[in-house]
Amino acid sequence: MEASKPEGITQRKGIFIKHQTRIALDMLTDEEYGKLVRQIDDYAFGGTVPKFSSRFEASMFNMLKDYDDYDENHYREIIEKRRVAGKKGAEARWNKAV
Repeated sequence: MEASKPEGITQRKGIFIKHQTRIALDMLTDEEYGKLVRQIDDYAFGGTVPKFSSRFEASMFNMLKDYDDYDENHYREIIEKRRVAGKKGAEARWNKAV
């Protein structure tokens, strides 16, 4: 049974792979790298957590998953702050005495 991301489908435009992961990712073959990127993209887009064939594969995925979860939460916080600020701005604009 596949687990899924709690928040569901993201509103973000894509995933972001940080430079600090470069050392770990450089250890992968092109095939492994491609598979990992596809897995993290599937997770970021739809919340699908794949089944892994090795602990190494699982650990690499979990490292990127943690980064993606952080990015997703940060994105949602920014969206909420902007929503609140926009609402306040609209109220101030329309409640002005003309």
